Amino acid sequence: MADEQLLAHAVDALAGPGELPAELIGALSHLVRTDLEAVTKAWRALSVERRLEVLRQLGTSERENMRFDFNSIYEIALADSEPSVRQLGVESVVAENGTSILPIVAGLAEHDPNPVVQEAALRCLAPFALMAEVGELDEPWPDRLRALLLKIVKDQNAPLASRREALAAVGYLDDDDVAQQIRAGFANDELHLWALQAMGHTANPDWISTLLGEAGDSDPTVRQAVAYACGDIADEQAAEGIAELVDDEEVGVRLAAIWALGQIGGEEARETLIYALEDEQDEIREAAEEALNELEEGEDPLGM
Repeated sequence: MADEQLLAHAVDALAGPGELPAELIGALSHLVRTDLEAVTKAWRALSVERRLEVLRQLGTSERENMRFDFNSIYEIALADSEPSVRQLGVESVVAENGTSILPIVAGLAEHDPNPVVQEAALRCLAPFALMAEVGELDEPWPDRLRALLLKIVKDQNAPLASRREALAAVGYLDDDDVAQQIRAGFANDELHLWALQAMGHTANPDWISTLLGEAGDSDPTVRQAVAYACGDIADEQAAEGIAELVDDEEVGVRLAAIWALGQIGGEEARETLIYALEDEQDEIREAAEEALNELEEGEDPLGM
């Protein structure tokens, strides 16, 4: 449990004004139910602007210090009556910090009346779907998440943004029904880009030929999505096609291709990354160096 005196000072500081003192931030991490009672009471008295300000600071602190865990406070925000607070709360959730918040996020993804909050909740479900696929979520969550996401993908009356995020996320939970929805999304201009993401999330090399067929698309966002998806699949048969994107006219596509080659590995990827080390742009050279390090660590399981 957090130190009672520090927590009391942290609760008082919530009312502001200004940023929470750095020494009190840690007192709000890893809160248990008994600690949350005081925080919840103080939270309800805050203005909407102050709630958003606190959430932003907690999110920044959590990104800077991986030992922090503010999911308990984000859970309070997910029950807020103000959509903007629910949205920022769900965008702040860190899946790796535990699954106790998952039922609430799933509820928002399926039932929140605000489409922006629903979209954010569906995006938040993606890392949980990945956890389910790799065996880090207990039953019945894998099947429950797949069913929820497929329901939204198939719902023609659901907001387009929600269907897009649901399609990308459900790729992690690959089965025949998911593959069918990915193919349908690929053929739909409004879902096409998210179908490419879903292909990558399946980690199934069978999608590589389809993805590389889009590598010459006139839209750079499509080419970029292709690179990221092939990097997610991380199969060497994609190396040659992705290597060609390292000289793309768009920097974002080039950076995505370089990252992907670091995930794919193999001699073709290595040679292309070494070539990119000589690029005239600093960010390209830096990305190539980072990708080479990633490639070498992947080929050496001991990281030596």
